[in-house]
Amino acid sequence: MKEEKVLLHRFLFVVRNKNGCELSCSADLMGTRDDVYKYFSDSVSGLDVELIDVSCESEWEEHSH
Repeated sequence: MKEEKVLLHRFLFVVRNKNGCELSCSADLMGTRDDVYKYFSDSVSGLDVELIDVSCESEWEEHSH
């Protein structure tokens, strides 16, 4: 069975828009690191924002997936 890192926490994404305002959104996600970033990318598609922080990023755990 292949081992992949999965997220087992609520994520808080912090972004900055073109005016310099910081915005945040949260989501309960379980998946690989790539899954989480794809979810975020898809959710802000077309918006002029940059990702500046993702909570729990250092808390990935090994889990059979």
